[in-house]
Amino acid sequence: MSQGFSDDALAHAKAALEHGNGKMAQFSHPELGGSGQWMPGMVMIGDAFNQPLKARVLALFTELASQLQAPPAPVSTPITWWPAALGMPSQAGGQNALAYAHFPNAHCLAVRREKTVTLYDTRGHSVTGISAQNDQLTVQTAAGLSFLAEMLPKREA
Repeated sequence: MSQGFSDDALAHAKAALEHGNGKMAQFSHPELGGSGQWMPGMVMIGDAFNQPLKARVLALFTELASQLQAPPAPVSTPITWWPAALGMPSQAGGQNALAYAHFPNAHCLAVRREKTVTLYDTRGHSVTGISAQNDQLTVQTAAGLSFLAEMLPKREA
């Protein structure tokens, strides 16, 4: 079950999951690849190109989440801030008044600053990660590129 992580890393992961009600976790631990976040089926870690570690971290959080005895959430329509036509994102997150959601099938990155939503065209980029820090979004691609989201062309809703 421990996926080879230390007791300290396990305790950190459990605490992060409990804080996220077993549905998500934000963490920062060297053994878990640095700063990162987990949601079912998705993990992002600071050591973004370490695929074996990413897989171990994903397996760890998935297993720990299945063990949490969280009460079932009430059934309701999720509240989304992006255009409904985009569907559900493959990645979403944010920090402070900045939020993002990535929709690879629609080639779109939706960014919300305060109450303003801007859509960016990701066509031609295989986005592997997005990180929010200091009220800026950095996009990482499979080609090894890293750039600010605002460098992408804007698109219509």
